[in-house]
Formats: sequence, C-alpha cells, structure tokens
Amino acid sequence: MTNESASQLSLEIERQIHQILSSNRVSDLNKFLDKRRNLNRANQILNYSFYFIQSSSIVLTSIGQAYSNPYCIWLGVVLSSLSAVIHHWESTNTRISKILLKNIKSIKDNTYIDEITFELDNEIAKHKSNSQSNINNSGTNSIV
Repeated sequence: MTNESASQLSLEIERQIHQILSSNRVSDLNKFLDKRRNLNRANQILNYSFYFIQSSSIVLTSIGQAYSNPYCIWLGVVLSSLSAVIHHWESTNTRISKILLKNIKSIKDNTYIDEITFELDNEIAKHKSNSQSNINNSGTNSIV
C-alpha cells in the first residue's frame, strides 16, 4: 500500500467517523427534545394533581378534626403523603429536564460529548500511543 493510498484511506475513514458522529448528535438531539416534551407534559399534570390533592388533604383533615371523624383525618393524612410523593416525582422530572436542556444546548454549541464519542476518543488516544511506542521500538512506521 502506497503512502498516498493510505492517506486517502485515512481521510475516508475520518469522513465516515465524522458522518456517524454527526448523525448520532442529530438522533440524540431528537431524543432529548422528545424526552423534554414528555417530561414537561407530565410535570404539568403532576403539578395540577399535587395542588388538588394537597388542598383536598387539608380540607379533609380539617373536616375530620371539626367533626371528630378519624377516617377523614386519616384520609387527609394519606392524601398529604400522596401529594408529597407527587411533588418528589415532579422535582425529579424537573432535574432530568434541566440535564436534557444542558445537553441540547451543548449540541447546539457543538460541545456535546456522548458516551460513544468519549469512548472513541479514548480508543484513538490508545491507538496513537500504541503506534508511537511501536514506532519508537522498531524505528519504522507500521500500522498496528
């Protein structure tokens, strides 16, 4: 294999790698946007549910206290606990949504690094260091 054909092969490989990574970024962007849309929709439902259940628990607990009805009091306590769980889900969804927004912004700014790119960079660095040590050991430029 001549030096020129090896150079062309190397350029072709780099072009294909760039094309794969670019398509991966686009698919990741679509996936992140879809997840954020779904999380925002779910958060809206959770938010309304939280306030409705929380208000209901307060009303039931108050009515139970006023009429000395332990069933209403306990139902109010259970609803209050349920509203706390819903609030926790909403907070978790908000944190995930912020992470997705950060990833979307980094894709837009062309600074996004996903697992595949990170692993590929590590493999390239390892290959370069192996090639460099082979060059130093043998004194010739060989492909590993």
